[in-house]
Order: sequence, then structure tokens, then C-alpha cells
Amino acid sequence: MSLESRSILKLLKDHFGGARPMIVDPTARDALADEITQRLARIEGVETNVYQRIPDDAKARLVCTFAIIDTHQLRYSYSSRNDFCLVLDEQQRLLIKHTCDGSQAVVSDVDEIVQFVLHCQ
Repeated sequence: MSLESRSILKLLKDHFGGARPMIVDPTARDALADEITQRLARIEGVETNVYQRIPDDAKARLVCTFAIIDTHQLRYSYSSRNDFCLVLDEQQRLLIKHTCDGSQAVVSDVDEIVQFVLHCQ
């Protein structure tokens, strides 16, 4: 079973301090997406080819999407996963968003994302 929204919110607060936000030049967005996707794809139970419905006005700010799958569940279902997206806000700061409830946090470093994912499993 996937983590509850309250647990996700707590993990976001614990792992992403936001003291030194990662500012991303929009021209470097694709390279950053490739780096993050490659690092997350190495982790068992993480899907990086996730389709999520993104509003048209947000597509230009989208970096990438991923899902953390509960590998202990015998059968796949949408309740066995947590979906996230990484986007740039208006100030070009990298944000991680839980797509189920919209909770979010400011990312300071790509390593924070990896550690967060590992902790969510």
C-alpha cells in the first residue's frame, strides 16, 4: 500500500529544508530531467516513465515525473504507488510535488530527491 498523504507531507518537510533552493535555468531543464531520471531509474520500485495529466500552462515548467511503487504488494494497483512530479516555479526554483494532494517542497539538491525516494520505500 502506498504512503498516506500525511506521511508524504511529513517526509517532504523532513527531507527538503529549502534553505538553498536549486535554481534551474529553463534551458538546462531537459539535462536536469535526464540526470534525475537516470538516478531514480536505478532504484528498485521507482518508475520513471510515468504519464501524468499536466495542465497545458504547467507543461513548460515540468522537469520530470516518477512514481514510487510498493514492491511488497502482490498485485499492482493505483493504491500501491505514490506519484510525484518535479517542476520549476515562477522563480525557477525546483519543486517536488505529490500529485495526489498537491503537497510540495523546494529542492536544494538532486541528492535530496534520491534520499527522499529511498526513505519512502
